[in-house]
Amino acid sequence: MHTTPRVSIIIAYSGEEQQLFESVRSAQAQSYPNSEVIVVDDSAVGVRAETLLSSAASPRLQIHRNAQKSGSSAARNKAAQLSSAELLVPLDPGDLIAPEFLELTIAALSEGGFAGIYTNVQDFSDDPALNYMHQTGLTITNLFCGDLCPTTMLWSKNAFDSLGGYKTNLDTVATHDLMIRALKQGFTFSHVAQPLYMRRQYPEKQPQKAGEHLRELVRENRETAIAHLQAILVQQTERFSELADRHDAMYEQCAQLHSLVTGKYEQLKEMQATATKENSAQKKDLAGTLRSFFSQRP
Repeated sequence: MHTTPRVSIIIAYSGEEQQLFESVRSAQAQSYPNSEVIVVDDSAVGVRAETLLSSAASPRLQIHRNAQKSGSSAARNKAAQLSSAELLVPLDPGDLIAPEFLELTIAALSEGGFAGIYTNVQDFSDDPALNYMHQTGLTITNLFCGDLCPTTMLWSKNAFDSLGGYKTNLDTVATHDLMIRALKQGFTFSHVAQPLYMRRQYPEKQPQKAGEHLRELVRENRETAIAHLQAILVQQTERFSELADRHDAMYEQCAQLHSLVTGKYEQLKEMQATATKENSAQKKDLAGTLRSFFSQRP
């Protein structure tokens, strides 16, 4: 590999008009100099990618439009086929990469022997509750247990091509499937423990059904899932036990809080009763004083 290998950042566009420009700009803002952006417009309904990106035009930006819709996985594969670079970085419209993403991941890749480099993932949205930072380890067991597999990471194009790219019959689990096949074939990956990939969250969208997606992943990789079944069951059991322990701890905290609130409530009731009695006595004293005062007037 060259000391400054060329990188293609590949984007499949299917109509995310508001997010595409922002993603392309983040790809163009890399501190690493030898990169390009390839956008495949998957016959998007609405504004074409070429129109949306007119102000981002550059010799290092390629835009291709499919004659008919093929799906995100096929569109990503086409972008990869159009690349003559040594390295690939898939990026979804709406997602962002830090300016130092390529510089740091390529430095990690140069340490040798890796098919790719992934980073921590920072979720972001207008809802602070969704702004979570993921730090995961890419193992077959973790992936079958539903752990995050970053869509955006640095890939050796040779490794990507040898795997045949994304399976075009898959969409949501296509990245998980690709990584499982890579790990099964013995490819290794390294990790940069910084949140260099920012994944946009959409609060208005319905939450994804993780169970259905995992079943699809298992169906697609049945033999691999069976081979790792014991490890998967052990890990899921450990995670269930951890969740049960957290639940028990939260239940105990709630019980203590309930006891505290109940005690305070009883104290307030007593204080109110005392104040009511004192107020009643004061009213009686005042009434008696007034009666005495007026009865003594000539």
